[in-house]
Amino acid sequence: MCDGLYHDASDPSTGTRPKAISYIDAFLGGPAEQNKTKAIAASPITYVSKDDPPFLIIHGENDFMVPASQGELLAVSLKAAGVEMTLEVTPRGHSVGLGDPRLLPIVKAFSDKYLKKSQ
Repeated sequence: MCDGLYHDASDPSTGTRPKAISYIDAFLGGPAEQNKTKAIAASPITYVSKDDPPFLIIHGENDFMVPASQGELLAVSLKAAGVEMTLEVTPRGHSVGLGDPRLLPIVKAFSDKYLKKSQ
């Protein structure tokens, strides 16, 4: 995902700002192309397994730091592993915020389904 994130951040068609590349480079200790092993180790997709708990992924479509495609890639990996997941892509940016009234029913439904004690 970190390597893919670097690719997305480098692609002018994604509209992701070059600032994202500097964040990735700083996180990895250098460019992703030169730190592929670190990029793979930093990617949550590397660790997806069928034993993972359910995931709720909320991602801003206009996130300039982490392209929405990264949340989608995680969702695809989780689904392929048989992990229950919910992906919601909102029109917002990086700070999606759970205060968004449109998200509250999604968070509540997920919480009720997976976190609420059965009676």
